[in-house]
Amino acid sequence: MFNTLDKFKNSFDKLSANEKEELKAIHSQTEKLIAKNRYDEALDYLKSKLNEFQNVSGLMFIESIKSEIVKAYNEYIINLINKPAKDNKNIQHIKKLFNECDYFIGNNIKSYLLKQNNYACFLSQNGHSKQAVKLQTKLQKIDILNYLNNKNSNNENKNESELSIIAKDYSNISSLNNNLKSHYDALIAAMESLAITQFDKAFNSGEKNKESLNNVNRNLCFNYYTLGVQQEYLKRNNDSINSFASAKLYIPPSGKNKNNNEYNFIKKIHIPKTDANTCVINFRESLNLTGSGS
Repeated sequence: MFNTLDKFKNSFDKLSANEKEELKAIHSQTEKLIAKNRYDEALDYLKSKLNEFQNVSGLMFIESIKSEIVKAYNEYIINLINKPAKDNKNIQHIKKLFNECDYFIGNNIKSYLLKQNNYACFLSQNGHSKQAVKLQTKLQKIDILNYLNNKNSNNENKNESELSIIAKDYSNISSLNNNLKSHYDALIAAMESLAITQFDKAFNSGEKNKESLNNVNRNLCFNYYTLGVQQEYLKRNNDSINSFASAKLYIPPSGKNKNNNEYNFIKKIHIPKTDANTCVINFRESLNLTGSGS
């Protein structure tokens, strides 16, 4: 049985002062190596540290190093997945990294979810979208159970991003169904993602700092956009217009967001006052889509 996130969520706070300093140094060195794309060196370094402290340190410290190893494996995997051209040798290398990563996950649910989310992405990119949907749906259920467990336990240090994680699960399911051209299923998942994000903002806004609220608004922007895409595919033109217009409401003002360029393709969507069909045509042209819908 997996541990809930709670068990290791605040493990850093339970470490001794020396362990905290050691872990900070390990993390810093790992980040430097990864920043230079020296992933194999980063993994070798982390594994050497794990061996060094394996029999002389407490469980929380060892689990923290293992979490760093899992993160490093997934950084490596994401780097390989995002490469435009992947030959068979590259694919086999990614599979090997996934298998090696499993050894360090143990009972840490957070590490498990990180790895499995990336594995779903890998499956989708390699023509196995149906398997990816099944896996992502399983992960979504685990995230929901974990959220409810933490909520019912009245945990004062509840991770404020847990609802965002569940919303992201639904967004991933929507994207995967879109790849399968199952646009109705993609629409339903997009609506679920939007509803959870709206709930997160409405009921937890008082607990969130400015950065967290900005992230929620960003999620709402892309939730509405994703919803509009699926409505467009299903030829629900007026609904599509409303969704794209709503997405535009959550675009931060220029200069207020360092990643403002990521909203450019949404900014370019023309929202006519009356002609829904014109809006959809302009939207399709902005994405270089052809035809009247899938």
